Amino acid sequence: MKQIRTAVWLYLSLIAALTISGLAQDSNTLLVGGEQAGPFRLGSSFQTVLQRLGAPNSDNPSAGDPGTKMKLYPKHQLGFLVNPESKVIGITVVRKDWKTARGLGVGSPVVAFQEVYGRGLKRGQGQLAFPQHGIALTYPGGTVQTIY
Repeated sequence: MKQIRTAVWLYLSLIAALTISGLAQDSNTLLVGGEQAGPFRLGSSFQTVLQRLGAPNSDNPSAGDPGTKMKLYPKHQLGFLVNPESKVIGITVVRKDWKTARGLGVGSPVVAFQEVYGRGLKRGQGQLAFPQHGIALTYPGGTVQTIY
């Protein structure tokens, strides 16, 4: 009987440890579709980005969205789409250390995203969008290269 109690206790301890480690993901590297990339939130003032990262390396008008600008930070492997009111309306991530709560990110196989988010909408060669989850990606060769 003691061996059974010990085995049950070990099993429950393992489950608790795995649950706690999954919940303890660092919000500074967490990707949440339609909400945030690391510490940066959609809808926030671009001033927050400037305070944290400084001036962008480039500040170019967006080709597909008049009035918006794409502000790039190659050193940080990030880009921010900013509207005329200076609000962050899109975040592009190419860093491998930022992940979703399920551990998906740049470098993950595209099929892993599809297992979690569904088939997705093809947006061109090597591009998928999961609009109901607020996430899109590029995946040349089957491996995720960019998340936005």
